[in-house]
Amino acid sequence: SPDAQLAQARAQFEAGDYEPAIATLDPLIALLEPLAATDPVAERLLPAAYELRARTRLQVGNADGATADFRALLKLAPAFTFTDKVSQKVAKILEDIRKTAVGTIVLNLSPVDSELELDGRPFTAAAGQIPLPVGPHTLSGRRPGCRSASQTFTVMPGASTEVVLTLERVSATVLLVTSPPGIEVSVDGVSRGRTEPGPQPPRWAEPIATIGVPASSVSKPFVVDDLGLGSHTFGFSRDCHVSIDLRAE
Repeated sequence: SPDAQLAQARAQFEAGDYEPAIATLDPLIALLEPLAATDPVAERLLPAAYELRARTRLQVGNADGATADFRALLKLAPAFTFTDKVSQKVAKILEDIRKTAVGTIVLNLSPVDSELELDGRPFTAAAGQIPLPVGPHTLSGRRPGCRSASQTFTVMPGASTEVVLTLERVSATVLLVTSPPGIEVSVDGVSRGRTEPGPQPPRWAEPIATIGVPASSVSKPFVVDDLGLGSHTFGFSRDCHVSIDLRAE
């Protein structure tokens, strides 16, 4: 398996068997490279394989090969740092390459809970400086109730680039609870279903407490989505109860 091959190569490296280690890593990397974009196992193992082969190539005097591997490593994992103890020389080589192979972005995202893809792959937003490989990138975002958007930008070596991605809201989502449960909810005269009994998330505790009814008599949150922007009439009805209409924007 790829895990076993990588473990074998690491054992060979630690034993000083550098040429056999390279002979183990070459076919492993050739196997993992075309899979890394879609296979989580390959995505996890390929940076480690590049790192190990780069260090092994340095041991046999192949500085150009080591540089190529470190560049490939930083392209996959621009925030990479060594987890094993390495010499100052090896650490400096990696940091010198990082200066030309990696830049950073500061992401200004709205709404902040948008689902993102960077260059077609899932991407998690983070605060502060986000390291990325040098070169052009495309950041895409989507979120229910918003129009999808994308932004193309270029990361420069050793520099920070601000990336602004704003998704325009085109519809809204409303969460509501009712007391008692079992209330039919309509929007602009069209039924959206009935509220159901059940527990509420902690964030509902304070609003429920302000209306002075026990939480046990309140429905679980009811979601009304895909509402166009503007005013809507919410209707609430149940047999043997007085119906209520509320106007909201």
